[in-house]
Formats: sequence, C-alpha cells, structure tokens
Amino acid sequence: RRIEGVDTLEGATASEHALKTLDFSRYSVLHVAAHAIADEADPGRSAVVLAAGGDAEDGLLQPREIAELALDGKVVLLSACQTASGVVLGGEGTMSLARAFFEAGARTVIGTRWSVGDEGTARFFEMVYEALGDGLTVSAALGRAKQRAIDAGMPSSVWAGVVLLGD
Repeated sequence: RRIEGVDTLEGATASEHALKTLDFSRYSVLHVAAHAIADEADPGRSAVVLAAGGDAEDGLLQPREIAELALDGKVVLLSACQTASGVVLGGEGTMSLARAFFEAGARTVIGTRWSVGDEGTARFFEMVYEALGDGLTVSAALGRAKQRAIDAGMPSSVWAGVVLLGD
C-alpha cells in the first residue's frame, strides 16, 4: 500500500523454493514477514519458516541457504522473531539470521532482537513503510516509526527490539 511495484508472495506461494529461485535484481527491498527460529545452541539450524514449495525443500530457510541468495545491495526487512539475535562468537560477531542476509549481499537489514507479536509488529512495519513511502532513508524511516509508536502508546516490546544493521 505504501510503495509501488510490489510483488507479494503469501500463503503457499511464500515458499522456500520461491525465494531461492526469485530474481532479486528486479527489487531494491525484500520484506520477509514470517516466523523465525533463532537457535543459539546451533546457529546453523536457525531458520525463517516458509512453505516448502517443492519436494526438495523443508520450508526452513537456514543461514547457509540464505547466504546463497543474490541480494547484492538490497535492503532486507525481517518482520519475524529474533532475526537480529543469536550467540556472539569472539572474532565473528552475532551469529544471526540477519548476518546470513549480509552474507548474501544485503546492504541493510532491519531485524528484531526478541520475539515479536504479529499484530503489533504488522502495525509497526506499516509505520516504517509509510516513512519509506514519504522518501525517508531506511534509518530515518525506522526512527520516525519508533517515535510514532511511542507517541501512539505502543508497548516498547513492539518497537524497541527492532534494529537497523548495516548501511
């Protein structure tokens, strides 16, 4: 509703197979609104949960698979639980799903530090997209959305854990 030229994959079409075979060169922004699993004991088993979309897929888009996506210079918004959190390894940093999107070439990732609820998160990201639609940078859009969430009395659990990583 806020940005032109949007293609949407939802339900069964929002599959691991579809994401792996998508031509990302047509887009500047990838928004993933899904469930996610952050496995701090074994970060490689963390995943974005999608429909499978094919016999060879399990519907769990794991970091090694994310890293193979061609996201050169893209902005990625992850509206899912704990996408920017994970175990911190010395010399490596945070082993998170967001990190995997950087490995795939993303320039900027917005992720979450903790579990988030569907309704409040959807409302919050609507505020982010309103600001992006007004021409703000990703950083400024996130800042404005947070201020508007505060002004609207939204609980901090909705907006405070949403972080911008990268450029």
